[in-house]
Amino acid sequence: MMGTLLSGRYEILEIIGTGGMANVYKARCTYLNRYVAIKVLKDEFKNDEDFLKRFNIESQAAAGLSHTNIVSVYDIGSENDIHYIVMEYVEGITLKEYLAENGALSWEKAVDFATQIASALQHAHRKGIVHRDIKPQNILVTKDNVLKVTDFGIARAVSTFTMKVEDSAMCTVHYCSPEQARGGYTDEKSDIYSLGIVMYEMLTGKLPFESDNSVSVALKHMQEEAIAPSEIVADIPSGVEEIVKKAMEKNQNDRFQSAGEMLIELNWVKQMEGDKAEKREHEEMFKTKKIDVGAVEEGMKKTAKTNKIAKKTNKTAQQQKEDKVAVLAGIGASVLVVAILAFIVIAIMFPGAMPWSGGAKGEIEVPDLVGVDFEKAKSTYENFNFKEDDSEYSADYDEGLIISQDPEEGTMIKSPYTITVVVSKGAKTVKMPDVINMDYRQAQIKLDEQDILYSVEYKTDSTIPENIVIETDPGKGAKIKAGVDIVNLVVSSGEEEPLPVVPALIGKSEDEAKRELSSVNLNSKSVYEKSKMSEKGQVIRQSIASGTQVTEKTTVTITIGTGDEDTTGSGNTGEGQTGGNTVTKEVTVMLPADKEQVTVKVTANGKTVYQGMHKTSEGAISVPVSGSGNVVVVAYIDDQKVTEKTIKF
Repeated sequence: MMGTLLSGRYEILEIIGTGGMANVYKARCTYLNRYVAIKVLKDEFKNDEDFLKRFNIESQAAAGLSHTNIVSVYDIGSENDIHYIVMEYVEGITLKEYLAENGALSWEKAVDFATQIASALQHAHRKGIVHRDIKPQNILVTKDNVLKVTDFGIARAVSTFTMKVEDSAMCTVHYCSPEQARGGYTDEKSDIYSLGIVMYEMLTGKLPFESDNSVSVALKHMQEEAIAPSEIVADIPSGVEEIVKKAMEKNQNDRFQSAGEMLIELNWVKQMEGDKAEKREHEEMFKTKKIDVGAVEEGMKKTAKTNKIAKKTNKTAQQQKEDKVAVLAGIGASVLVVAILAFIVIAIMFPGAMPWSGGAKGEIEVPDLVGVDFEKAKSTYENFNFKEDDSEYSADYDEGLIISQDPEEGTMIKSPYTITVVVSKGAKTVKMPDVINMDYRQAQIKLDEQDILYSVEYKTDSTIPENIVIETDPGKGAKIKAGVDIVNLVVSSGEEEPLPVVPALIGKSEDEAKRELSSVNLNSKSVYEKSKMSEKGQVIRQSIASGTQVTEKTTVTITIGTGDEDTTGSGNTGEGQTGGNTVTKEVTVMLPADKEQVTVKVTANGKTVYQGMHKTSEGAISVPVSGSGNVVVVAYIDDQKVTEKTIKF
């Protein structure tokens, strides 16, 4: 890959990382003259259509994330079977490498790192994206100790996805949540579990579950309790340990219900434990610099008494009057000294009580409360007056969580520190309507009216007309969470049509062979070969044997004999040079995810070599292009140019 120029703009410089599914390269964007990181899918996955479709859709989802603690995605693309993602280039090392160099971190640094990761997850979860593979290897640490979460390659949109058992193997077993390990449903709380494991490792320098094989580790995630971090590192504060334990609960409902809720706990423990440490420091300072106020006062009294006795016998009336004033002044001075000393002591012991600290009359920054449990927020932030404006049904926030706040986070407000919040009543519950034997389009309208999400599965049934709903899961009358639960509609596709059969083509002319393939809805591709055993222009070989059943639009390659002559012939469209130096290559065109079907056109040196309609569910299509030398290939989707590249044949 070194020296390769992708899409005419990304110059590959060096490899900087490798993983199970992709390699990562440092590259230079020649358009913007900046360094980028490019993740390139490994060759073994490039022909997996399901994986390529997922790679494309989920990369686009990750590109929609914009946060300080998330590696930005700039571009995605494919070229000559090279599928890649262009990302922000971060100078630093992985958190795994950082821990290998530094060992267990102080609780303060571990909490700071965990706060940054939780903040990144909160942003992703609000966008409906679950990472599913949080681990130190997927977290970068810059030289300024800024953390950046990367590799959303197996992320999923939580509103439309229930994880398959085979997908569970994608997660890294040492950081895998119990539900992922057993192939269950994953959501935001799966990422929270993985973050709990990462915190455990940062605090102790060890993983909570170890074994000589991955199956045993997965079983430990599901069945065993980890050794308490404080048993490994004694000085871990109890509040920090409780956060780790709660994040690592086996049951999803027992964990933090959102990254925002975990953030509140992390910030709270940081403040509380920090205040304790500061108080201990002040106490120690006071002990070492303690002034004996009583001794000072007693000394002043003795001095005043001695002076009075020494001068008593020689005093005039005026002098005695002056002495009284002096004594009173001395007493006042003593009181003032004591008051000043007391003030200093209080300032050292309780700095927050001083007027310059802001105090009760100063401004306070409004915290981020969206996604936080309302009751938890009230008990955590006792300085604020909470006003519940209203409660609303919400498919995005569980019951009791704050949907919105006024003023917004980061705003500085003065007493009485009032925050108005809207609290979720949870998803609205509706009954599943009866849509059996209904045209599926009418069924969709009925479900849309009640905000019920649905998926459509087609099933061949010769007894039920096409597009009629055969069954639903769940069935009629079931309680459905509007905007959350997904109903599966099973729809009849009518009587199954037989698959096309490849005809016998050998010995026929090129035009005749093409017509026969077209008549059974199959594509053709011509290649040419010298052959004395056949007449010029006859088919001497076909790539798929006659009588084979194949899916529609399958491409059958026919080899045309050219006799003794070096003949210039045509490809599958009658255009493009062939012959001794002609080479055929496959050009991959990625299909967009925001439409149901599109028209794809591919040109080579300005001549159309392919045009056809495709469902976007295919994810990507491959188009054969023949030529020699340098050929400019352009792909269009719905007449809009999507890519242009020069291919050397």
